[in-house]
Amino acid sequence: YSKFNSVCYRKINTKISEKRKRVVLDLVKKFEVVGHLRKGESATSLSKIYNVPRMMINDLK
Repeated sequence: YSKFNSVCYRKINTKISEKRKRVVLDLVKKFEVVGHLRKGESATSLSKIYNVPRMMINDLK
């Protein structure tokens, strides 16, 4: 039982320490992204170009 607890404890601690840095797009880049989305580009490709999470691009739709 103690081995199980120590393994779980280590997994939880490594997840907490691997927090992502907050990424912010300025207003000009947001307008660029919206323009690309209107032209039909995918959120996945734009997230790779602008180096931001895909969900951030989806939130701009």
